[in-house]
Amino acid sequence: MAHTRVLAFVVAFALVSGIGSGVFSLSFNVLSASATDEARARVMTFAYLPLNLGFIVGPGLGAIIVSRDVFGIFPAATAFELVGVTLLAYAARRSIA
Repeated sequence: MAHTRVLAFVVAFALVSGIGSGVFSLSFNVLSASATDEARARVMTFAYLPLNLGFIVGPGLGAIIVSRDVFGIFPAATAFELVGVTLLAYAARRSIA
């Protein structure tokens, strides 16, 4: 019974990882193709910066939040998501060039 649950989790994780990788690759390809030659480096830098910074800062922030309250991670994740969506909406109003 436990093996079935583990197998289901592994299959679901593989599917989500595959879909996420495809979307990630496609989105950066679209970003690169839609930017002008002069702005491409700046656009790609600002696209990769949050991702790379998240890999460095995220685990530490998560550990600090969870050390205070295990369930505090959910409102914190929601707050970070709202900040990200707000920044995305702000960036959508600005010109790339």
